[in-house]
Amino acid sequence: MTIELPRTFREGALDDLVERQASVVSRAQLARRGISLAVVDAQLRAERWRSLSPTVVALTNGALSPRQRWWHAVLSGPDLIALASSTALALHGLRGLAEDKTIHVVVPRSSMMAPIRGVRIHESRRFGPDDVVVRAGLPTCTAERAAIDAVAWQRRARFAYALVPAVVQQRLGTTDRFDEELDAAGSVRHAGHLRCAVSDVRGGADALSEIDLRRTCRRYGLQQPVGQRVRYEPSGRKRYLDAEWVLADGSVVVLEVDGAHHLEVQHWEDDMRRERAIVIDGRTVLRCTAREIRLEPAAIAADLRSIGIPPSRA
Repeated sequence: MTIELPRTFREGALDDLVERQASVVSRAQLARRGISLAVVDAQLRAERWRSLSPTVVALTNGALSPRQRWWHAVLSGPDLIALASSTALALHGLRGLAEDKTIHVVVPRSSMMAPIRGVRIHESRRFGPDDVVVRAGLPTCTAERAAIDAVAWQRRARFAYALVPAVVQQRLGTTDRFDEELDAAGSVRHAGHLRCAVSDVRGGADALSEIDLRRTCRRYGLQQPVGQRVRYEPSGRKRYLDAEWVLADGSVVVLEVDGAHHLEVQHWEDDMRRERAIVIDGRTVLRCTAREIRLEPAAIAADLRSIGIPPSRA
């Protein structure tokens, strides 16, 4: 039996969906275009189309591209769904992110969504319409929310110190919007580290780093430094040293804490010029990152002890 396709189908009724959705459509979309179940079944039997699930069809018969897999995922979920985590960041255009072949989607808590191979479904109580933006036609989380979720959904806190700076420095998000998202997120996993990373990128990590350094000295029994000591360069410019110790022999050790903003060329050159002036002045300069103080305090303490920082008097 030959099934006659509707005239609208022959004249390209699906062309817009083919282009916008990479040839992946829902059966409901086909029905709304006047494509009957009989026509769909005929295309599937002829192996021109491919059934991806009871509700989603690919209008091709080849292997799916990443974009087609993304459409399969979002068309298989509830009305409110968005690509999330590393998947959303890839869609936003983040460069340098390690490839994650798993597709991440987020849906409201208690949503009904059938499992899909290669797709991880995250349910969230704080997910609503305002959390969704459209990129390349696909519903996706904002870059800030995607980054926060990417950090919170995995084990290593240090990931925050790489991901947050990358999102901001590549102009995909801002520190102000990160703050707003973190306020809305509440006590998500690694929230403290995420806030520290945001403050680091903003260039305001000095206070947090000083707290972490003092905590490290107390924990490992080292003398507390003098923080934010003022010194004047030969030009007369006032500078602040992050941490300074005067040793028993009169020598001075300085620890400079670098945030993510120090990686920018101008900051980097300023830091080198500043360090030269400090060294010329007779001080020994050590450098570390805000991330190291927070995540690797034992290593920082060992280095300070090796260079001669004395034990605390307490």
